[in-house]
Amino acid sequence: MLRITYDALKDESLKSILTNVVSVCKELQIEYFVLGATARNIWFAAGNEKPETTKDVDFALYVAHPDDYINLKHRLIYEYNYVKSTVNEYCLITPQGRQVD
Repeated sequence: MLRITYDALKDESLKSILTNVVSVCKELQIEYFVLGATARNIWFAAGNEKPETTKDVDFALYVAHPDDYINLKHRLIYEYNYVKSTVNEYCLITPQGRQVD
C-alpha cells in the first residue's frame, strides 16, 4: 500500500474530499477505489514526481444494493454540504466546487 502525505499531492481540497468520501464509505461498509487522474497523482507523489492538475476526483464503488449508493450521496450532501450535479446523477459537487464522480 502506498503511504504518502496530502502535502505531497499539492492539492489542498483533495484532503477534505478523500476524508469525507472515505469516512462515509467505511461507515456504510462500501468498498471504494480512487481512479483516474487522482490515482495517477497519488502514484506520482509516491515516486516523488510532480502531480498534475485535475478538476475532478473519480471513485469506483462496490455497492451491494442501490440504497447503499443513495445513502452515500445523502450523507455527503447533508453532512458535508456536497451538491447534486444538474447534469449527471452520479456526480456531486464539493463545497469547494470540485466534481466527484
